[in-house]
Amino acid sequence: MKTEISKSSTARVKADDARIDRLKEQLRSTPKDVDFERVRIMAEVYENTAGDAQILRRAKFFATLLERKKLYIDDNLFVAVWPAPSTVFTPFRNGTWIG
Repeated sequence: MKTEISKSSTARVKADDARIDRLKEQLRSTPKDVDFERVRIMAEVYENTAGDAQILRRAKFFATLLERKKLYIDDNLFVAVWPAPSTVFTPFRNGTWIG
């Protein structure tokens, strides 16, 4: 990643276009699937926390997810993706909780 210094106080970042194009193609060409590992963990935690406040159930689900969820290492700059790139279902969408 390269930066250009401009006269303004904001630096411009030059993106690696080839890498971006490769990642876009990988994302578009990968078949989409449901993340069953996450669904199983969610079902188990929600079953075990029936009657608890919703915020506690979410927190316990997230803690369990952090402990047990498998990470997928690829050439993403963020080191790993979670869930796998082919996954279409997660309980979060656009920062909003589903369920």
